[in-house]
Amino acid sequence: MGLYSALKQFLTRPLIYYKNRFFSFNTKMNSRTNIKELIKKNSIQKLQPNQIKEAKSYYKSKGIKLNNTYWQQLLYTFEQTISS
Repeated sequence: MGLYSALKQFLTRPLIYYKNRFFSFNTKMNSRTNIKELIKKNSIQKLQPNQIKEAKSYYKSKGIKLNNTYWQQLLYTFEQTISS
């Protein structure tokens, strides 16, 4: 019975790992496409170059590399509507 349990763990552990990796990747991609659809549907303006630099420097100070600015574009628009 011990051999069965060891073999079962040996075979299922990588499957569980890859399942979790795929699930997290899928979640990130779905959220990214949803944000792009919101931006396109609401015709939100693009960020100015100085706003992009500001966002990148903020995330760089936190130790995060900012590859795209979709979220920041949406957040900036919401901040403008709230402050108006």
